[in-house]
Amino acid sequence: MGALFTTLTFAAVVHPTKYWVFREDCFDRFLAFDLDPECVKFSFFKALGFAIVAGSCLFKLPQINKMMSAKSAEGVPAISLYAEFINLIGLLGNSLRLNLSFSVYGESVFTNVQNAAIIYLIWQYNKSISLIQKVMFLVFTAIYSYVLLEGSLMTEQYWDFVVSSQLLLILITRVPMIVTAFQEKSTGANAFATFFLAFAGTAARTMTVIMESDDFMYRL
Repeated sequence: MGALFTTLTFAAVVHPTKYWVFREDCFDRFLAFDLDPECVKFSFFKALGFAIVAGSCLFKLPQINKMMSAKSAEGVPAISLYAEFINLIGLLGNSLRLNLSFSVYGESVFTNVQNAAIIYLIWQYNKSISLIQKVMFLVFTAIYSYVLLEGSLMTEQYWDFVVSSQLLLILITRVPMIVTAFQEKSTGANAFATFFLAFAGTAARTMTVIMESDDFMYRL
């Protein structure tokens, strides 16, 4: 287990890169077909990270398409999307603070663009959601985004709170959907393809985070 941990964490040290996926000190080796194992691992996980980011541009489209086709937000609780949206803002802010590579956190940007579209569809199809709730969400996310991304207002204690709250936000994202599906005995407008892609992406992202960051709370 210790050997595995050492293998996966060798890239936690910041390395200069060439063409985003090659370690600068390894690039000439690759051209000479000198395939050093550490260089190969570094490039593999860098490429995997960018592949996850690219895939994130599409992974919620099945959900959006299903909601638009059914003209329904049944089984898609607004609270789950709110929590995920806020969680990804926190992830983005913390990633920028730690100066991580875009290949580690880039999907948070593209996923939240799609989350914004889903939230809009929920507001369109779920007439029980009040204007006050919509305004409160928009105001909160605008202020939260500014405070986290601007950075100067945040202390280490505040960042610790943001990071620790992400575990709770993940639960809020998933539990209401599970409860709703159980109560209605239906997945409603939820798309299986989106959940499958999310699971696969999370598994792959776990490996790249271990590779790229030595921050314990970020890995957690």
